Amino acid sequence: MRCAIADGLVQSALGRHSEAARVLEDACRSARDGGLAQLELEARLELARAELRVGVEAGRARLQALLQEARLRGAGGIARGADRLLRTT
Repeated sequence: MRCAIADGLVQSALGRHSEAARVLEDACRSARDGGLAQLELEARLELARAELRVGVEAGRARLQALLQEARLRGAGGIARGADRLLRTT
């Protein structure tokens, strides 16, 4: 799963935004289906970051939802990352 997230980050850095989104969405789905909550939150954070990088407004809404969910689940690192992104974009 971490490899899929890393692949999404690489695709985004290379400017392959639609491929990055596809890979990260797949990672979110796989993590959720596998009951890997922390990895799902990480994939969602990176997907939102990739979307914001190219101006996809849905990234902001995704971050706000992620921030609330991460706080509820006690995932402080993810919550801080989402909050930081929301403040800087």
